[in-house]
Amino acid sequence: MGAPANIPPEYFVVMIDYGRPGREAVVDMNFDWNDAIDRVHEAAGDGHKVLFVHHIHDGTVEDRSEEAFQRVMADLADNIDPLSANQRGFIEEHISIWSAASFPSSDAARQSARFDHARDLRKVEAA
Repeated sequence: MGAPANIPPEYFVVMIDYGRPGREAVVDMNFDWNDAIDRVHEAAGDGHKVLFVHHIHDGTVEDRSEEAFQRVMADLADNIDPLSANQRGFIEEHISIWSAASFPSSDAARQSARFDHARDLRKVEAA
C-alpha cells in the first residue's frame, strides 16, 4: 500500500543520460537528498550526464539540479585526489569549463596537455 491519500508523497528523481543506451529515471520513495547526491556522484564518476534532479513534495516539483551539481563539485573539491577524466567532464558539462580548470590536473593529464601542445607546435611549424 502507498501513503495515505491525504499525505502527498515526497521523493527525488534523478534523470541520468547514458548516451546511446538511453536514459534512466532513478525514483525511490525511500531516497532522501543525500541518496540523490550519491546518484549524481556515481553518474559523475562514470562519465554520464545528469539531466535533472527533481524534488517532488507537497504536490509540487522543485528543480534541485543546480544545487546538486554545485554540491558534487564542492565534494570533489574537498577530495585531495586529482579529478578523473569523467569527473572533470561532468564539472565542465554541468557547471562550467572554468570551474573544472580550477581543480588540479593529474600528472597524466598534464603530460597529455604537453603532448597536445607539442603536436600543435609541430603542425604550425610544418605549415
